[in-house]
Amino acid sequence: MGTIRRFEDLEIWQEARELVRFIHEVTAGFSFDRDEVFRGDFRITSRSVMSNIAEGFERTSKRQFIQFLVIARGSAAELRSLLHEAFDRRKLHLSTYRDAMERCDRIRRRISALIKYLQRDMANMDGRSANERRNQ
Repeated sequence: MGTIRRFEDLEIWQEARELVRFIHEVTAGFSFDRDEVFRGDFRITSRSVMSNIAEGFERTSKRQFIQFLVIARGSAAELRSLLHEAFDRRKLHLSTYRDAMERCDRIRRRISALIKYLQRDMANMDGRSANERRNQ
């Protein structure tokens, strides 16, 4: 795989984009018609996952990217919480609820894995820098 140059090339961003589409479809249903605030919460929160991945990628350091990934992961958790509420309020069928929860959990796991990868890469770079200083 080549170097990723744009956030649109990140598979995790693409998956988050698909989640946004899915949430928009789910909340376009009749059960959300009379609850615009709740529907808006869903849509804003799902966009937050996608947008924070993009914004973090465009920042100038891995540390900043990690910070935005942590925010994106938090938004995925918030979305899961909203899904629980929607299911409890009978706004979602069980199959849709399970599908949405699985999508959120998959994104959460992938964000966590990317955070760990970036942290390891930063630690390896710090270790090399320390060794380079000692060898001079």
